[in-house]
Amino acid sequence: MMIAMRSRRVVAVLLAAGTGGLIACSGPPDESGPVRVAELPAEVTGLGPAVFLAEVPDDRRSDLRGLYQVERFGADLAGVAPTRRHVEVGVGDPLSPTVARGLAEDPRDAFVHGGQVRDTVLPEHSSVDSVTPVGAGLAVTGSRCLVLRADGQVRQPSVEARCEAASTGGVLWSVNPTGQWGGVDLTTGTPSPGVTVTGTPFGVTPDGRHLFVTQPGTRRVAVVDTSTGTTMPVDLHLARGVPDHGAVGPAGYAYVRTADRKRRLSLVGVDGTVRDLLSPVGHVAFTPDGTRALVAQPSEGYRIVVVDLASGDVRPLTGAERPTGKLTAVLTDEHALVADVTGAEDRSARQVRPVRLFTVDLTAARLTAVPGEFEASTARLTDAVITLEPGGEVLSLDGQGRAVTVGAGARPGPALPDGRLLYWLDDGAGGTRADRLLVRGADGQQTELSTGADSDQVVSHLLPTPDGGHLLVSLQPARGRGAPGPGSEIVLVRLDGTGDPLLLYQGALLVSLGLTS
Repeated sequence: MMIAMRSRRVVAVLLAAGTGGLIACSGPPDESGPVRVAELPAEVTGLGPAVFLAEVPDDRRSDLRGLYQVERFGADLAGVAPTRRHVEVGVGDPLSPTVARGLAEDPRDAFVHGGQVRDTVLPEHSSVDSVTPVGAGLAVTGSRCLVLRADGQVRQPSVEARCEAASTGGVLWSVNPTGQWGGVDLTTGTPSPGVTVTGTPFGVTPDGRHLFVTQPGTRRVAVVDTSTGTTMPVDLHLARGVPDHGAVGPAGYAYVRTADRKRRLSLVGVDGTVRDLLSPVGHVAFTPDGTRALVAQPSEGYRIVVVDLASGDVRPLTGAERPTGKLTAVLTDEHALVADVTGAEDRSARQVRPVRLFTVDLTAARLTAVPGEFEASTARLTDAVITLEPGGEVLSLDGQGRAVTVGAGARPGPALPDGRLLYWLDDGAGGTRADRLLVRGADGQQTELSTGADSDQVVSHLLPTPDGGHLLVSLQPARGRGAPGPGSEIVLVRLDGTGDPLLLYQGALLVSLGLTS
């Protein structure tokens, strides 16, 4: 059994999971520093070195926050001296690279990844208050942006630059109010040269070279080559909101336009040319990487095809059944989930109708019907999930391309190693509950988990362990998030829902974690 220790001042002993023995804890937590409350059960495997952010005890001042490094997550912090005594840190995904800026008490900067702290020197004009993963082994900070690679390279696009994910694909950097923009190569982490842009970029190719821009007032599109500074006007005007319904990939910006009363799937190439890939088209959905589209062709008897956006190749889907109604689809880079609301073309009445679900293997162009009975008046696409109205059922894809359905009031979170999904649960006030989570898989089996969070805590991060049976839950005070203190806790939860949450660390934020094979 795992026993949750919720007291923040008195901790005596606890029963070790799977051992039946008593394990002495580290004693009453010192609220000015981090403490390990319980040992990590032996059944939890695959966790390597770790770095924590916590308050540093000091008689002279109370605002010191330092980095504590241990050789293995779960190790005792008693007697561990801070690796850095006074830092500001970009806290984000513990598996992603980040940096720490050294401050007056300890001015050494640090690069942090894989549970290791190494010396580095950060540019003077940079900010490390937050960090966001943007690719495999690649992350960016926000204002005064830095681009971080897992191998320790740190690049600054420009002094005072800000980085952000573009609405249709790629990572942009900009300097306001100068009008200077650029992109980031998502493979190498290299920022492109900056160019002065008239208008607003809405996407950038994955190599960071070509920006797609709407001109102010006219909404005319232009392609800007950051390597040459050349602007190529395009014979195309977009209605407001249209860029968000397309995707930018290596070949350019794919979107749907209407010409000669026909809806057409078109592509603006990186050279500024426009070509039609398919016409007429009905529903169109794009993969996040901007390489493929799933397209319905009503004039072909609702033929569904996969279109390669670079070559224009069209592959009809194979499968015993065919969608016939109004489609809504959510895509990953390799798979799709399609909701088919039969008879929904008649919009005069919003009556509840049968809904059929299909999954699509985009690589093989294969359609598979999902067993089960569903009903809805509409299928709504938001945040990479399909919601059936009015019932509110949530439909999503797991990491293996299988359909997962869950009732109203759930929002998908991280995927688990075995393909199941974690779900946040609505708190009834527009937010999510911190004390309960839901696990559900494509087989329909469902498990509710307790995180042990108090009413004044929120969940800041969820990290499945490599052994596949546990979840690390980082809890933070609802107020003062990102600032380690007594309300900062790291809890272990069993994914089978048995036992109680086990409080491992208190007064610490998990900044970085290494995994072992």
